[in-house]
Amino acid sequence: MSALLEMERPGLFKLEIRSDHYLHQYALTGAGLKNRAHPLAVAIALNQLRQLPDFHAWKTTFAGHLAEGLAGTPFLTITLPDLTGGTEPAWYAFTMRFIADKAPPGLTRETFVQQLYTKGLIDVDIPRSTGLLHSERLFNKPQELLLHLYGKDYVLEIDDKAFPEAQAFFDEVIKLPVYATAHGQGSTDRYVTTIMEVAASRMEN
Repeated sequence: MSALLEMERPGLFKLEIRSDHYLHQYALTGAGLKNRAHPLAVAIALNQLRQLPDFHAWKTTFAGHLAEGLAGTPFLTITLPDLTGGTEPAWYAFTMRFIADKAPPGLTRETFVQQLYTKGLIDVDIPRSTGLLHSERLFNKPQELLLHLYGKDYVLEIDDKAFPEAQAFFDEVIKLPVYATAHGQGSTDRYVTTIMEVAASRMEN
């Protein structure tokens, strides 16, 4: 089981494909998730899907606690999903944006997250793998990996600056876990308390 779980980690693929190989730039995405799932992983996912209503209810509850508890810090912006269309977020994660020009002098997103690490919040994350799709080789050079679909003469030109709002979000975002069972209550409360304490201490200095 542990070997199977390791197979699903993007970092493992990056290690297995040497850096000078042309396929290394596809290490994160592979040929797309539908071409990577192991049958045992699919069976585990089916079991998880059967519990999805309960998982989602807890995630929604804890996301609300995070949004309410983390409000009010000048350099942290909480932007909640638009629910007017009748949709509900899956709450894969909870995000907040670090606004550098409102932060105390010398405090960066990286140093703030590092301080949270030292306080034991090891699941706080500056996303890297969940980044900008247009920068991934699978999306800007798909023909190199999927020649049978695109042909060798396929050309797709994507300007690196084509998505400025997405880039701005990526440059500011901090990701927090959203727990899926009742056992996440204590951890959620600790995240709120610790983040607010660290933010307040930096605002005072």
